[in-house]
Amino acid sequence: MRKIFTLLFVAVALLQGCSGGDEGSSCSKIDSFSVTSQLDKLHFNIVAEGDAGFYEISFGPSDQAYPGGGYTTTTQATTGDLDLEEFTDFSNGSTITIYARAVCPDGSKSKWTPGVTVSINDYCRRPDNINYTLELSWDNRNWGENVSQYQIKYGESGFTGNGTVFTTNNTFYDGIPMAAQTSYDFYVRANCGGSSWSSWEGPYTYFSQTNQNMCLQPSNVSYTIEYTNGSLWGANFSYNGNGEDQFEYALMTGTAAPTNAQLSTISSGFTPTYTGLNVNTTYKFWIRGICDDGSRTAWSTIMVTH
Repeated sequence: MRKIFTLLFVAVALLQGCSGGDEGSSCSKIDSFSVTSQLDKLHFNIVAEGDAGFYEISFGPSDQAYPGGGYTTTTQATTGDLDLEEFTDFSNGSTITIYARAVCPDGSKSKWTPGVTVSINDYCRRPDNINYTLELSWDNRNWGENVSQYQIKYGESGFTGNGTVFTTNNTFYDGIPMAAQTSYDFYVRANCGGSSWSSWEGPYTYFSQTNQNMCLQPSNVSYTIEYTNGSLWGANFSYNGNGEDQFEYALMTGTAAPTNAQLSTISSGFTPTYTGLNVNTTYKFWIRGICDDGSRTAWSTIMVTH
């Protein structure tokens, strides 16, 4: 959704005076106005004399821009950022010209500064519409541009610093570990090739009601007797996972852990059933989760007899 703007030069407009403005402003004048590009934003700095109530900034494509034309915004700050994608879209190779003027509390205005021109050589729009429903997803707004990858960073709500970072080539990502009853903030940015990263979009806040992809061993393992037929019986086993998609399990006699050859795999939401078990024989049921990175959780076990 957002762009990276490359500034070919920083222009500083030094003004000789602006008391003869649109309405003859006498309360303030802008001495200098500078602009630098920072990713998909333009950072401006105003040096002014007097007591301006606020400042007007106008900008647009250089072949169409004129003081007060194009897109106009106001600010009380003398330094800040213009997020150009909140106003319009620009294309590679185009230039933007920006003007500023002071507005006094009585409504009088200074002259517009000379235009400051910046050029757009590369851009990469920020992702849009971040959402979490079973997996984290977002929209690619870089129409016609080659997005090589995305980065996701997240942490508990309000986190500072880098958080935990994942990289993907898709507009979705699953397998993100989240603890139950915890809120998380997510940020996503796009890469349009090389070092052309967008800035981070976010935060998108999501409340995880249950454990998800925590790579914790299954809990609440239990079984119910399905049938008894003479000396044989059957059992169905239930358990609680923590967001894992797959589980490995086995039913063994003795206490030794199962080997890989003795394991079966089952998907989340399904429960294993064994038939033809011998009455008065003690078994041990083993189950563990397969984590998103391919590692395994610790085993959970339960003794089984009938």
